[in-house]
Amino acid sequence: MKKGFTLAEVLITLGIIGIVAALTIPALISNYRKNVVVERLKKFYTVMNQAVIEATVEYGDWHQWDVSEDKPLIEYYLKNYLKLLKTENKDSRSYYYFPDGSMVYPVFTGATYPQKELVFCPVASKCEKRGTERFIFVFNTASYGANLTSFKNPIEPYAWNWSGKREDLFKGDSACISDNKRVGNDYCATLIMIDGWRISKDYPFRF
Repeated sequence: MKKGFTLAEVLITLGIIGIVAALTIPALISNYRKNVVVERLKKFYTVMNQAVIEATVEYGDWHQWDVSEDKPLIEYYLKNYLKLLKTENKDSRSYYYFPDGSMVYPVFTGATYPQKELVFCPVASKCEKRGTERFIFVFNTASYGANLTSFKNPIEPYAWNWSGKREDLFKGDSACISDNKRVGNDYCATLIMIDGWRISKDYPFRF
């Protein structure tokens, strides 16, 4: 006599598999997205600072670089020291794509602070939501001292007016908080970095 599974047993088994998948797959996807963001943030930080150091041989002390609209940070100083997949010019901006799928574009913030803000997107095709899809870095020239109170490398996560205390990254106009109604969430890259390049349990955004 041949033995086999009944239709009911098969359906029950498939139901259990479906429930387990529904519970675990979203978590796996979320963890994967977190890992992509963190690894590419860390890589971007390392690669950009290394490029600045290499460029000082040609352009001298980076504190004295004349970063301006006429001499953009990446295009003028760093492009030859970066491994880029492609460069795209549109909407009066230059977008620089890396081989790992990430992208960065600089934003000139005016003559008051001769520096660049860099908008980094770990996944180039998704660059809208601050805190999960886009993060702010700055080039620290000598006159941009408020960011230097915490960090000393040429390019650092945005930390303008930050006190240096972790809890203060969740306060103010630049706070990394999910209900920030202003432009905000500039401090999110700083939060990830000081937490050891990881997404902590109290990180305010879901992936």
